Amino acid sequence: MKIIVKEIYLDKDIKEAFSIRRKVFVEGMNIPVEIELDKYDKIAHQIIAYVDEIPAGTARWRKTKEGMKLERFAVLPKFRLFGIGKALAEYILKTLKNEKNIYLNSQHTAIGFYEKLGFYKKGKSFKEVGILHQKMFLKK
Repeated sequence: MKIIVKEIYLDKDIKEAFSIRRKVFVEGMNIPVEIELDKYDKIAHQIIAYVDEIPAGTARWRKTKEGMKLERFAVLPKFRLFGIGKALAEYILKTLKNEKNIYLNSQHTAIGFYEKLGFYKKGKSFKEVGILHQKMFLKK
């Protein structure tokens, strides 16, 4: 199994990334499509992970006033537990290695995953689209 992660610019790759997000968030978690695919998609850096040339996962990051925000990590169910999420996160963290503030809003079920990557919880939990989340920052 060969995992390749790359930043995406081509319409074909963007469509594949959005298709993954639709399957994971809209179909799998019942998040409204107008919330999932938002105005930040046009300014965010998008990446996609391929497993043996098959689109398997995606994520994005963007600059905010708090720093660089990692978002929209999505891995198709049949590719979970193969290290796709870790490969996506490591790609972004390597790309952003010189940034001072890197953070994300983790779903509660993924807190342990992000802690293993060096993130720590900050502040109180909150609900976003009816799902419990926790703000997390990368230890520097």
